[in-house]
Amino acid sequence: MWAWENSQKLSELGTASGFMLTIFVVVLGIWQYFKSIQIDHESSAKQLYAEYQTLAFENPEMANPSLANVDYDALTFDGDRLKFEKYEWFVSYMETMAEEIFALSKRSDWGHTLQEQLRYHQQYFASKHYESSGYYRNVTPEISELIGRLNPNLRNVQHG
Repeated sequence: MWAWENSQKLSELGTASGFMLTIFVVVLGIWQYFKSIQIDHESSAKQLYAEYQTLAFENPEMANPSLANVDYDALTFDGDRLKFEKYEWFVSYMETMAEEIFALSKRSDWGHTLQEQLRYHQQYFASKHYESSGYYRNVTPEISELIGRLNPNLRNVQHG
């Protein structure tokens, strides 16, 4: 008859245990929700980078302008003004991709990967044309930091 005599205590213990289990399940559910968002964001960042890699594969001279004859004063790419315009759009696309990756992913190694891609365009970022274009004012602080490492003159430029 111990159970009968302690039924009130057992009932309270059962209620407390059920409450603790409910709290555990809710916390676990919230953790799983945020973890799935993190995994989804990381997957999206990898997909963006893969799309950029495809574009770079299809346009190796744009991805690595050292393969071409680029004149940053005359604004020509292999002697062609239109091709230089395409090159600027390529770099703009790369900057946008990098901004999105930083917005999506919390992995710190992306900074190194993206810095290496931007480094191919160091002469462009160091050109008077880029400095005076105003493009730099429109990038996010993360990309601004990476480009600023390639052209320290830009570090004092105010962003819009």
